[in-house]
Amino acid sequence: MRIVMVCPDLKRVCGRTRMAMTLIHGLIESGEDITLVTNAESDEGLYSGIAALETRIAPVGPNDKNVASMPKALQALRDAVKDADIVHTHHRYPAMLIELLRPYRSFRHITTVHSYLRGKRFFRFGSASVVAVSDSVKNFLMDRFSVPPAQIKVIPNGIERSAATERATNTGTDFTVVAVGRFSREKGFDILLEAWNIFLKEVTAPCRLLIAGSGEEESLLRSMADESVEFLGEVADMNSVYAQADAVVIPSREETVSYVLLESGDAGVPVVCSDVGGMADIVEDGTTARVFPSENSGALASMLQDVHSDKDSQDRIARALQRVVHESYTNDAMISTYREHYRNEFELLIES
Repeated sequence: MRIVMVCPDLKRVCGRTRMAMTLIHGLIESGEDITLVTNAESDEGLYSGIAALETRIAPVGPNDKNVASMPKALQALRDAVKDADIVHTHHRYPAMLIELLRPYRSFRHITTVHSYLRGKRFFRFGSASVVAVSDSVKNFLMDRFSVPPAQIKVIPNGIERSAATERATNTGTDFTVVAVGRFSREKGFDILLEAWNIFLKEVTAPCRLLIAGSGEEESLLRSMADESVEFLGEVADMNSVYAQADAVVIPSREETVSYVLLESGDAGVPVVCSDVGGMADIVEDGTTARVFPSENSGALASMLQDVHSDKDSQDRIARALQRVVHESYTNDAMISTYREHYRNEFELLIES
């Protein structure tokens, strides 16, 4: 079975890239024949060192979407998928291009939807299968794009499970909260800082907030922060940061699936998150996390007080989330499910 993976704009700080490259590595280790098609804007260092991976560069990214480059993209894809059994796309633009080729080639097309496609109401999913990264995305596809439920398969993203089963607890004296992500409006860091300022008025013990990430809202966020807030920038290895945390807060306004939630669960750190998107598919308030209404900074501040005052209960909740992550949201589970899905689609190809 020959699989062609089409994934443009591969970047180091990108959930879609992380998922696609994890899948590619896992498939190659399992002995699958993989070709990657990406564009020149991708970070070459992410794929150039993979010996068993054939790579082709083509103008298949969203910034390549114009009349001049489309014929080049179609020709490159036509050559790449010539002997393919499965073509797996990870963005709506190459998915559209592949559908233009499908009448002239024999393969099964799978596309994974990693985000909510805002402002794309007239886009149609013609692929044999649409993979949603969460139940929330599946519901969005059915409601907004009328994708039939039978065409959608939910395959959650996963993480590399850590060897540790016990959390590395914060040994410092300060109550420490951690937040991680891109500094953009949908990630809701302004909500967190509003809540943090409310929370600080209610506690007397030393507290600190560590924020890892970068983005266009950094100046705004810094203007909202006092001396108890430390901006860490981009952090390559978050394990040392999670080890300092009494809680991880995910204040997103929108989230299809949260790697921070999965990583925090794996590390056994208590999580406080908003009730949006794919996070609501994974956690339940008071059982596996503390969940507050999105954009409600007062409710978030109140939950921070709960975490601060009752660490034993929060540790129990964190252990429950850790079990959920280890049972259902690992890289091994994701790769295994995709391989099974590919085999099922390949059998349908043979039958046709």
